[in-house]
Amino acid sequence: RHRQVRGPRKDLPRGGGGSRNGGRPSRGCAAGGSPAAMDSLKCFVGGLPQHTTRESLNNYFASFGASDSFIMVDKATGRSRGFGFVNFHDEQTIAQVLAYPAHEVDGVQITVSPYQNSGGGRGGGGGGGGGG
Repeated sequence: RHRQVRGPRKDLPRGGGGSRNGGRPSRGCAAGGSPAAMDSLKCFVGGLPQHTTRESLNNYFASFGASDSFIMVDKATGRSRGFGFVNFHDEQTIAQVLAYPAHEVDGVQITVSPYQNSGGGRGGGGGGGGGG
């Protein structure tokens, strides 16, 4: 028989400051992380050629670590809009990707930058190119 515990455990601190996963940092969607934490594991990719697919983008970024990509398409035509987003599963992987000097997918050099949430609503790109 299982004993049902009622009320908070007295040996655990109450209130904020703790995480639900034993103090470990959240790791995006898989661990039920907050939207802000998930955004820190997301990057913007721009300059994608029309023939780039989700599979080719996933295959490229898989060389760095576990990731999942999305290519934005025009709703009316179904064609690629030339940019997308890649979600990574840990901070170390995204740090490697962002530190890498030049990314080439399907024979074309692409732009990779940290995701910047525009604060809601439609529009707002998310990335943007860097100098160079």
